[in-house]
Amino acid sequence: HEELKAKGIKTRGYCFYHTQDMDRAIDGDNLFLAFGDFEGNDKLGENIGKDILAALHGNGFKTDWNGSIEKRIEVVGLKWQKRFGNDNCSNERAITLLSKR
Repeated sequence: HEELKAKGIKTRGYCFYHTQDMDRAIDGDNLFLAFGDFEGNDKLGENIGKDILAALHGNGFKTDWNGSIEKRIEVVGLKWQKRFGNDNCSNERAITLLSKR
């Protein structure tokens, strides 16, 4: 967030999954996404959740989420196909992709 801000790129919030989430998804379980607003504003965080949900649905993913910041977004029926390696998932790559927007 701070690196993007320093480059003049405005961010509204965050979305991520951690290693345990990924491990479960690789094993065939659903993927859980954490999200929120950088300032900890619950209402803004819920709006970010709605935007994430819209992006997931727009790309054909099925989800389960009750609309609350207290519950993570669950991507249902996901078949994990991500290839391992740092080339596609580094901070530098994220900043490069976001800089092009």
